[in-house]
Amino acid sequence: MYYRSIVLAGAITLAFCVPTAEAQERWQGLYGGIAIAGQNVTANVERSAIHRYSEDALSLGVYGGKNFVSANGFVWGPDVLLTSLSTPGARRGEGLGTTSFRGSFLLSPRVRLGFATDNVMFYGVLGAGITDATVRSAGRGDGGKIIARAAYGVGMEFATSELWSVRAEAVTYNLNVDDRSFGFRTRDIDGDIGQISIGLSRKF
Repeated sequence: MYYRSIVLAGAITLAFCVPTAEAQERWQGLYGGIAIAGQNVTANVERSAIHRYSEDALSLGVYGGKNFVSANGFVWGPDVLLTSLSTPGARRGEGLGTTSFRGSFLLSPRVRLGFATDNVMFYGVLGAGITDATVRSAGRGDGGKIIARAAYGVGMEFATSELWSVRAEAVTYNLNVDDRSFGFRTRDIDGDIGQISIGLSRKF
């Protein structure tokens, strides 16, 4: 899993770090930033060998949030990330007609919880992924449907100055959809978005 490298690097880094009062001053407050994300998007129609999709792509995003930091280094706060999404593709056959996999955005409101020292913060991510990405019957007018599913992951952030920091995250977003109609048949869709992002943050 792509989580392992971030978890291992964070554990090694934090093993040599001790929280101080400067952690509060460094991380406390509002922040915003820009990100570049590598995504693997998959979606599969239930009981189908043909209507299966997988797409790798790079996307750009923006994010913002607020950190609350205690004296012992515990940090938590709301965060929201918005990235573009690329999901081209179409399949035909198996009595389901033609299906297409389309989506344009991924919005992720979530909470970050972790541990901070003067220069590094290691955290977990728990929240939701809101997107228009799903498999549809081609030609249907349901392109505006939005789904919201669970999101979880880990991340690490390094301070480069009093105001600037860089962060890396690995997050999984669930894309499962129940009871979608394809012609005269109803099938479930299972899939997910695996996203690794690198961001540049500024404190305000």
